[in-house]
This record gives sequence, C-alpha cells and structure tokens, in this order.
Amino acid sequence: MSEEVCLENDMSRFGLRRLHVICLGEPVKIENWTQHVPMSSIHTCSSVAWVEKPVGMHHLQIYWKAREVVKIFDPSTGSGDKELVVVMWWIDVKAGDTIRTAADDAACFFSAMYPWMPTKAALSNLPKGIENKKLDEPFQNIEFIEMPWVPKSFVAVW
Repeated sequence: MSEEVCLENDMSRFGLRRLHVICLGEPVKIENWTQHVPMSSIHTCSSVAWVEKPVGMHHLQIYWKAREVVKIFDPSTGSGDKELVVVMWWIDVKAGDTIRTAADDAACFFSAMYPWMPTKAALSNLPKGIENKKLDEPFQNIEFIEMPWVPKSFVAVW
C-alpha cells in the first residue's frame, strides 16, 4: 500500500481552493480527500486525475469555490504582515445568491466557528448604495467595506 501525500492545499487569488495529492504506484483514492471539501462548496467541486507513466506517480487535483474559513495576510496594512481569519464565501448568482444573502450566510458560518460576532464584510468593489444596507439580526452591525484582495464574486466576512 502506497502513501498518499498532499503536495498543495491553497487558495488561488480567484477564490478557488486547490488540493493536489500524489501516490506512487496506485491511484489516489478520491474518497480520502473529498471529505476536505466543505458541504457548502460540494456542488462546485471538480477533480482531475492523471499518471506520470514512466515513474508510476498518480496525481489527483480537486478544486472548489471557497465557502470556508481562510487565513490571509492583509496587503492593505502596507507590510502585509497582519493575518486575518475570514470566511471567504462565493456568491452563487445563478442559484439566486445576492451580496446580502451571501454575506448573511458567511456571517452565520463565522459565528458558528468563533465565539465573537463578525463586524466586517468585504467585497472587491462595493456597489453603490450597499454601505447603507443592513443584514438581518444578529448581524445588523456588519460594515460593508471595499478590499481589493477579495476575489470577484466573493464576500469575505470577519
């Protein structure tokens, strides 16, 4: 039995979570790795597998649109050394998500994970008038702000 090794587990600047796993001599078992995909993102999940035949190295890459907790280094601090723990949430417009519903879902997720309430919801570009919008109780105090590091079609809540 060969050991499966995760080579890559990161998020692209486009909000796409990437998981790259290898195994020597036999295919990577996808069921060992799909458990890492959040249930809120499972419908966006796709994968690709291939083999480097000369060496028998099996690869599996899994991708999904983030709806999860991520740690980022905030580039707006100048030095980029301030770590933020945020819930990055993909706004699924085709399924009827709005900025408000996505921010509310992300805030619910955040408050379930941490013992404090989120205070910020960031978008890459703020639509006109959103600064006056309020989320439902208990998230009515969340401030919408513009942050260029947030991927398009995502909201980051912290």
